[in-house]
Amino acid sequence: MDEQQVKLIEALERYTESYPKDGWGWGAKALTLDELENDEEALLAWEKNIKLDPSDRFKWRIRMKESTLERLRS
Repeated sequence: MDEQQVKLIEALERYTESYPKDGWGWGAKALTLDELENDEEALLAWEKNIKLDPSDRFKWRIRMKESTLERLRS
């Protein structure tokens, strides 16, 4: 992980700590962690994102969560 990625994760962690009920923040954190292949933390963030914002018309977040879970299992 490079310095810019570390700063992004730190900013997202501060955001979710300040606004723990904001689904957007958890989604942004989940996507970022997923891209960095930090699957365990991404899965937790996906779960919080989906719980806080269940309106997922195209089910893409659920598919992203399932994809992350599959990587953890393999």
